[in-house]
Amino acid sequence: MRFFFKATLLVCTTLLFNISEVKACHALAIQNFTLTQVANGVEVDAESTSPTCGCDEYWLDVEIRCVNIAFDGAPFDPTQYLALNTYPYFQSAQMLKPSCVVQAYPTVDIPYSSLCPGVEYKVRVRENNNGNAGPWSNQLTFTAPGTMDPLVIDIAASQTSVCPGDCATLTANVTGGCGLQPTYTWSNAATTQSINVCPGTTTTYSVEVYEICTELTATASITITVGGIIDMTCPPGLNAVCDISEQPPYNDYNAFQAAGGSVTLDPSATLDQASFTMISETSDGNTCPEVVTRTYQIADDCGVSVTCTQTVTINDNQLPTASAPAPITVQCVGDVPAPNISVVNDEADNCTANPTVTHVGDVSDGNTCPQIITRTYRIQDNCGNFIEVDQQITIDDNINPTGNPPADDVVQCIGDVPAVNIADVTGVSDNCTANPTVTHVGDVTSGATCPYNITRTYRVTDDCGNFIDIDQIITVNDNIAPTGTAPADVAVQCIGDVPAADPTLITDEADNCATPTVTHVGDVSDGNTCPEVITRTYRIEDDCGNITDVTQIITIDDDTNPIGTAPADVAVQCIGDVPAANIANVTGVSDNCTVNPTVTHVGDASDGNTCPEVITRTYRVEDDCGNFIEVDQIITINDDTNPIGTAPADVAVQCI
Repeated sequence: MRFFFKATLLVCTTLLFNISEVKACHALAIQNFTLTQVANGVEVDAESTSPTCGCDEYWLDVEIRCVNIAFDGAPFDPTQYLALNTYPYFQSAQMLKPSCVVQAYPTVDIPYSSLCPGVEYKVRVRENNNGNAGPWSNQLTFTAPGTMDPLVIDIAASQTSVCPGDCATLTANVTGGCGLQPTYTWSNAATTQSINVCPGTTTTYSVEVYEICTELTATASITITVGGIIDMTCPPGLNAVCDISEQPPYNDYNAFQAAGGSVTLDPSATLDQASFTMISETSDGNTCPEVVTRTYQIADDCGVSVTCTQTVTINDNQLPTASAPAPITVQCVGDVPAPNISVVNDEADNCTANPTVTHVGDVSDGNTCPQIITRTYRIQDNCGNFIEVDQQITIDDNINPTGNPPADDVVQCIGDVPAVNIADVTGVSDNCTANPTVTHVGDVTSGATCPYNITRTYRVTDDCGNFIDIDQIITVNDNIAPTGTAPADVAVQCIGDVPAADPTLITDEADNCATPTVTHVGDVSDGNTCPEVITRTYRIEDDCGNITDVTQIITIDDDTNPIGTAPADVAVQCIGDVPAANIANVTGVSDNCTVNPTVTHVGDASDGNTCPEVITRTYRVEDDCGNFIEVDQIITINDDTNPIGTAPADVAVQCI
């Protein structure tokens, strides 16, 4: 870090001191305190206040701080000049006051290289001489140019893996930021840059660094691994038939590992295979089985040891052998033979000379006909190993009972079908059951209608569930037609007046079995007009398709004349002026039924007179049924205009 100082002597030629002023050597408040930011730093300038004459050397004390850090002025000493030029303390070059004038102190340069970019600073100054110090000035502020690098923390550890009880030194190395007055806060509450830790288990330590001047914060963490065996797993348990010597202990770790044993270590630990040993072998004192527990131990290079246990089970677990007795079949439960252990005659065992045979019990499957009884015998050796063999005894009555169905029947309607009556089944008997059960299975229709058959099935069942089904046929055939009365005949003027078909007009429909359905079959015209006769047919039908058709006569006869208005009467001079007949001149043409009645010209009739002559022109308006009216237009021909002509030229003659 370098500091640049320059001295500027300002001489005020306009200010004169009274020659009678007494020499006064003291330090006073400064004036005209300014900060000027230049390319490489900040220039600090100030002037003395009251002139002093011929005194000792003076200098300017300068203190600079981040705005959020308090001034302290700690190293300044009024009794001596220290030539301070390191942040945060600076001093100007020394200056004599030989004349009684206000003087400017040499400029103090604070280079940006000693400051943190982007940080706001405050500056204060005071006058100092060898023995006196003036009051501190007000503070001025400025912001150093540039951008601050972020804080980056790297935690250095003397070692990252330790044995239990060992320690490590952690140091938080900080780059970036400003490097001014950082604080350290560790996760274990320590507040120094370096800490000493002695973890009992693998532990992660974190530190937060805060720079007061820049208010930057950063965190970092490091994990210190504590060595030691995490876990030891023995191979699976072993089995012996007679004695523990059948399964000798493992001589070394390699044999232990080959048998399926394992040790899980911290990554930093090393296994001490030579420390592997069996430390105990203990029996539970039982037999069949007897369990012997072996305890193995091993240590790591930190001296931490762990153990695991393996059991050796001594047990004769081989089952004896024997063949099941042959199965038998009987008709009745009373024929089942009593249990007899002598039917098991080939029992044997690998260790026991004479295994024991006992009757365990008989278990029925709960069914009947067949009912299966499972008879179980047990063969057991001296260690309690046993097998069970089963003899199957089948009880099976498989002969069906007999019976006769009721006589077949024929009825008109479904309501006439007789109720089910099991008493109608006759001749019921069975080879074993005294009173076989008769039940109604169900009625099944043939799917056809009128006639359709109902197959009524009865079932005869004995106590073993053997059964026969017998059928009675009931024929249902309704062949009687329903009845009903046709609606009254109707007469209307127009085809549009014909009422829509309405089956509800038939109100007295009836049938012997069910309520019949009434439908409109169709309308048939006689093909005539005026009148036209329509025969409307309704059909009354029962559920069996028996039908009765009834007809209603609807007469359509339009006897109402159409209407229309004749053209207005006209008068003309000459016969040649009579207009031609024009049916379009007939107006107001309409009819009660025909949408567009026909208009025709019937003819013109003269009264036979002249001057005037009257012609009666007749038009006919006619509907589709031939109803018509005739309307007349009167045309009068009367020439009341005189003729014109020119007399011959006058002549003169001699003689008559």
